[in-house]
Amino acid sequence: MSVTVFEIQSQGDGRMKVEARTNINLADVVTVDGYLNISFRRTIKVPEVKDVTFKLPPDMGQFPLFPVSEHKENLPESFAEKGGILMPMYQTEAMWIDFDHRELGLNRPNYLMKIWVGGVNAVSGRPYVPTDGPSAVEADQDYMFVPGQPWLDGVAIEPGVVRQFVASRLGWGQTVEAQVTGAEKEGGIMIEVVALRPEKRDPPPPHVPKYRPLDEVEGEQFTMFVKYYTGQTQCYHVKPLTTIEELKNMVAERNDLLKTWYDKDFEVKSMVDEIRLTRCGILENHRTLDDYSISDSTTVHLFFPLRGGGGGPGFGPGYYMGIGAGGRIEQTIIQDKQHSRWPRHVSSEDYARFNVQILNSRTFTEVFGLAPPSKPRELKQYEQEGGIFFHFPEASSIIKGNFSMLKDIEGVDEMPEAENVHDQDVKDW
Repeated sequence: MSVTVFEIQSQGDGRMKVEARTNINLADVVTVDGYLNISFRRTIKVPEVKDVTFKLPPDMGQFPLFPVSEHKENLPESFAEKGGILMPMYQTEAMWIDFDHRELGLNRPNYLMKIWVGGVNAVSGRPYVPTDGPSAVEADQDYMFVPGQPWLDGVAIEPGVVRQFVASRLGWGQTVEAQVTGAEKEGGIMIEVVALRPEKRDPPPPHVPKYRPLDEVEGEQFTMFVKYYTGQTQCYHVKPLTTIEELKNMVAERNDLLKTWYDKDFEVKSMVDEIRLTRCGILENHRTLDDYSISDSTTVHLFFPLRGGGGGPGFGPGYYMGIGAGGRIEQTIIQDKQHSRWPRHVSSEDYARFNVQILNSRTFTEVFGLAPPSKPRELKQYEQEGGIFFHFPEASSIIKGNFSMLKDIEGVDEMPEAENVHDQDVKDW
């Protein structure tokens, strides 16, 4: 199916290109600056259990995204004015946001990114201050660095812990916005991206596989197997004192995984750095096969550190939704130790800010005449099917926001109804 590209208008005076890449007006990804891909992913909603923190829930596929510019005639004026993209979600459905910076060229920029949920910064907890230019510089880190930050599952309540993004109806006091600001005027999500342009540099050389010839390694030769995440299995001739790093280099050489690139600190990285081998846990590079009791006919599994998993109408109350804070998930906001910081002066060519507006599933059907996505899978069903949660090794970080006022979504029913300007939009519409 051919892909159509729609340009998404940036808020303020930002002129960095933002595009929705679509199939029949259905966008799978938002591409910023031609390099950075942002997608919104469905997942399992983790329970809100006090002091219980869950590992990463699975990827259950992308949310469909629709450019507002292509559907203005079916939307209230307030939607058209905010622009950006539309996304359907079920009430209390969970999501995470993925940042794909892997397939970039040599002289690609790095990015600083701020995300607001209902006008509240997901990293710092501070409300958004409207401006035509880039948002203000803050004393502490209220942004994410990409590459570095691979995804975001929720608001940063404490170092190494976020509370999951969960769709919440406006007017019930359940959103992060209502609990932090006392009002619900924004809803949805807003994303701002600033590009840090690198100096031009020559491409890094291809990776040179590094492993000792077997006749230089002590011990008897044997055959073992490496099973790939695709299901393919390959055999390798090794010895007990072959190291895990040497085995990874053998795999890279056989499968042409010799591509290299510069990371955010401009150090040369290769696909060998990305390979993970497991056998009852992650195998460490410096250890030998013998250390893990790997012998003849043993199978180890290979994967890369990506999250897996499954894969003109009337607008009634609750058609427009915001983001609440659900259960606790292990996740670090990567600390910007290079102190690149949010720049004080940014060219309009080097930043963009756009909105993601959330419709409930019923209104989505009324607007687009399409069936909504299938209902999200429940945790119990996922566990019965043998589904797992994921551990992603991360460096420690001190980054957290001020979200001490947040209650569980189920615990805010008694809160007074927050001011909701969209109630007026419903009546006018």
